[in-house]
Amino acid sequence: MKIGIFVAISCILHITGAMPVFDVSVEYFSGKTNPKWKLDQSSPNYTEISNLYTVAEKSKQLFTLENMPSVLGYRGFVLSDGKDTYVLVVGQKTVQLQKLLLESAPKGLLSSKLLSTLTTAIEKGIEPILTRRERRSTNYPPGNTWKDVKVLKCNNCYNYGTDRLSAFHRDRGLPGLGGGLVYTDPITPVNLRNSAVLDRLIVTPAVGGNIPVIPQHQQAARHLVALVVAQESFPGADDDDFHWYRLDSNNNGRWSHKPGASPVTIRDGNNNYILDPRIAVNDPLGPNYVFDNFMTVPKNVVTVQGEVENSC
Repeated sequence: MKIGIFVAISCILHITGAMPVFDVSVEYFSGKTNPKWKLDQSSPNYTEISNLYTVAEKSKQLFTLENMPSVLGYRGFVLSDGKDTYVLVVGQKTVQLQKLLLESAPKGLLSSKLLSTLTTAIEKGIEPILTRRERRSTNYPPGNTWKDVKVLKCNNCYNYGTDRLSAFHRDRGLPGLGGGLVYTDPITPVNLRNSAVLDRLIVTPAVGGNIPVIPQHQQAARHLVALVVAQESFPGADDDDFHWYRLDSNNNGRWSHKPGASPVTIRDGNNNYILDPRIAVNDPLGPNYVFDNFMTVPKNVVTVQGEVENSC
């Protein structure tokens, strides 16, 4: 799979007389749509980006979505040729390429706060995951569609939390869209929670400070999730987001989650198993997620949809 992706992009990149156009997205948010734009010869530093891309390709420093670090925060850039071919650019050895990709974003697309955060994260040099030695969750059997590259790209934490894949040509799930009224900006715990309720999720309070328990006879038809919300640092910062954790009932009380387009993981920002999402550790350079509420997902009635997206 990896070789095929690189050959496809390489052929596009080196067509004589053709100046390729790429779709670029920066992976930072987990729930809401990540910033995306077109990269073509009119973009700043296009020639240098193309040259550094070629160097990265020859030195095997380009990766697939399966190599994306499963963290809440910056996870790299995804480049696509618009034909279901996705290349991940991340890691210390391509820092300059990542910085130029960031600079190629149209003026005004990224807030000054987000630009600063992303620049710092790039310089920190988060690395791709080259091997995954453990199963990411107990509900992740061999051949499961959550391992498919297209599924990784077009589904987010909300899709995974509710166990609902986005329909063909629809991007990542947005709370409320399936129920008829998607959440509004800026993101707040109340509007996210209310939007999820429209999608048929059920608020399930913790009683006595304990994680709610779904009766055993209901576990086949429903499961527990946890909503965490990051609100804007200040008006206009545009660093707000939401995220969902899912309880794997047959995994010793551990939780799993899918940060954005990355693979599913059972670890938090400190690489610890997630035993209580209320105290799961965030990435210091990622959104400041704060626990809001537990909710129950009734599997047979929940409605989750994403926006129409031609690349999904």
